[in-house]
Amino acid sequence: MIAVEDLIEEYNTALKNQEELTIDIVNKSLDRAFNRLLRRTYSQLRSGQFQTAERNARVLELIPPLLPDRSDGYLVAFRRLLSRSTSFGLDLAAQLSESVTSSRVAVTVPVEAVTAAARQARGYLEKHGRTFSTTSAEVIAQGIAEGRPTDLITQDLKRKLKLTKVRAETIVRTESLRAHNEASRNYYAQNGVDLVIYFATSDDRTCPVCSSQAGNVFKRNAIAVPRHPRCRCYLAPYSDDVYDIDPNYDLMRKKHREEVLRYARDKGVDLSYGPASFETFAPTPTRET
Repeated sequence: MIAVEDLIEEYNTALKNQEELTIDIVNKSLDRAFNRLLRRTYSQLRSGQFQTAERNARVLELIPPLLPDRSDGYLVAFRRLLSRSTSFGLDLAAQLSESVTSSRVAVTVPVEAVTAAARQARGYLEKHGRTFSTTSAEVIAQGIAEGRPTDLITQDLKRKLKLTKVRAETIVRTESLRAHNEASRNYYAQNGVDLVIYFATSDDRTCPVCSSQAGNVFKRNAIAVPRHPRCRCYLAPYSDDVYDIDPNYDLMRKKHREEVLRYARDKGVDLSYGPASFETFAPTPTRET
C-alpha cells in the first residue's frame, strides 16, 4: 500500500520550498519599493510640500503604491510557483489514485488557467500594496502634525511594511495550495473519482475546523481546499471500490482520523464543525468512521 501520509508530506515539503523562493522574491521586491517610497517621502519632507492645510490629501497623493519594480514582477513569480504547484498536484493525485481506481488517464491543466490564477494572486498582493500606501500616508501626516522626528516615522512605516509582508506570505502559501489541490481535484474528476478523503496536518498549527474533518470522506464537489488562509490540508482520492483494490487504504483513513483527533484532544483543542472562513456552509461528510 502507498504510504499516503508520507507521500503527501513529501509533496508538501517540495511545495513549501517553492513557496519560500517566491516569498523571498516578493519580500525583496517590497523592500526595494519601500526604499523608493522612503526616498521620495524624505524628498517631499525636505521640500516642505507636506506643510499644507490639505496635508492628508497631499501626502496620499505623493506616496507611491508599494508595488514591484516592474508591473509584471509579481505575475512572473506567481506564474512560476503556481505552475509547479499544479504539476505537484497532478503528480500526487496520480500516485494516490493507484489505490482507488484501476483505470487512469493522464491529465493536464491549461497554461491559461495557471496564468489566470497568477494574475488573481498578483491582484491580491497589489491590493495590499495600495493599502500600505494609504496607511503610510496617514502615518506620515500624523507624524508631521505631531512634529515627530523622521526616524520615528520611519519605524512606524517599517512596522506597516512587516504587516504587508505577512499578508503577502499568506497570499503566496494560500494560493499555492489552492492551485495544488485544484489540480488534484481536476485529476480526480477526469478519472471518475467522485469521493475524497480530508487529510489534515497534525501539529500545533492545525486549526479546530480542519482537525474536526480529518479522515472524513466527502463528495469531490462538496468540499474545496484551502478552507481558510494558510490552510495546509489535502484531498486524497477515495472510492467504494477501495476494498477490492487496496483493503488497507480505508484502514489508513481511519487511523489518520484517530491520530488527528487524539492529538487535538491531548492539546486541549475544541473541535469546530462549522464553516471555515472561505466557506458559507460547513461541508457534510458522507463517511466519518
